[in-house]
Amino acid sequence: MISQDPRSTDFFPYICTITDSGQFIIYRVMGKLTLY
Repeated sequence: MISQDPRSTDFFPYICTITDSGQFIIYRVMGKLTLY
């Protein structure tokens, strides 16, 4: 799923995936990696 980050003023796209353990991984296309 590629979407827009509503929390970012630059609105860079990010990719959201869910691991087998159920952890959300938000990967910013610009290079940042945020784990939820």
